[in-house]
Amino acid sequence: MNNQYEVFTEVTPFYSDMLETLIQAEHKISMMYFTYDCGIWTKKMNEIMYKKIDQGVDVRIMVDLLGIFTDNPKNIFNNIVHLTEMNNKGIQVDFFQPSKGSNMSPADRLHFKLCAIDENVAYFGGSNIGDHYTTWQDTNLRVQGEIGEIGHQLYEYVLGHSLGSHDVPEIDLDDLMIGDAKVLLTVPGARKDISEHWLDLIKTSENKVYFRNWYFLPNKEFMKAMLEKLDNGLNIEVLLSHRTKVRVIDVANHSQCRKLVKVGANIHRYQKRYMHSKVTWNAKNDVLFGSANLEEKALKGNFELCLRFKDKRVAEELTKSYENDVRDSVHQTTKVVEQRGFPKRMASSILSMATPLL
Repeated sequence: MNNQYEVFTEVTPFYSDMLETLIQAEHKISMMYFTYDCGIWTKKMNEIMYKKIDQGVDVRIMVDLLGIFTDNPKNIFNNIVHLTEMNNKGIQVDFFQPSKGSNMSPADRLHFKLCAIDENVAYFGGSNIGDHYTTWQDTNLRVQGEIGEIGHQLYEYVLGHSLGSHDVPEIDLDDLMIGDAKVLLTVPGARKDISEHWLDLIKTSENKVYFRNWYFLPNKEFMKAMLEKLDNGLNIEVLLSHRTKVRVIDVANHSQCRKLVKVGANIHRYQKRYMHSKVTWNAKNDVLFGSANLEEKALKGNFELCLRFKDKRVAEELTKSYENDVRDSVHQTTKVVEQRGFPKRMASSILSMATPLL
């Protein structure tokens, strides 16, 4: 069962496509995001979903409680008001909080980006829902095919791990597929599917592999795999956001970048605007696409969701977008990374070791 994939490298067309698909919903809509930020786009989606409720469609959305407060702090009051209104008008609104007495800590958050519509369309990728995301670069994916109930089942699975919930539905996570795409999760204290498959993609790559990431902080295991593949002649291309919303990350990632550049990796720091993408692919058209950053928290701590699949057209579109955005980036040559003085390199090294604790 081959899926039909559509890649969006800008957020506004992605939101517009989602609106059109929401209009066509007949049975069920399940959405999970770190935040659902009150604004023009969420109001447009709400208007459609209210009409769908009147038509008998089951509509629900889960957001991370911390995300509502931290992603856009200026909008906290508006977020509370509009989520309350959504609930009052028939949308099931659930707030994710790590359950007590489990393997999770209060720092383990819901970082999924998923909108499942009926049994044939689902959206994945890097973007939450909010007007400010339209000013960022991000990469998202529409999947159409015989998806079934998986997106909706994942909603119930995550809700079962949230505070105040008890029953966790049984899902065969080892063999979870959406058409021809393997569904991968990070479940705090339980599953590291994304980490395992990401490493496998690197180790099985031939000729060239691309990384496009918001946070690029590969841990020791990933660094070892990358350095070994570089020694064996693999061309590693990395495009990362020069600036993120966490300044510590921006300083820390210079340490890993320097080590990789000195062994031959081509690393580019994107400077035009925030670049929020989270996707890796190689010359064999093997793609890993989803919500997870390349950093310790996403690999072990948060609830994360990715797909792994092979698709030549998707890989070609991602490569074309990568090559376009490299023009707005600074190439991290050996000369460039060595120009950073010893105090800055020391700060990056220390912060790099400390970031898993954040």
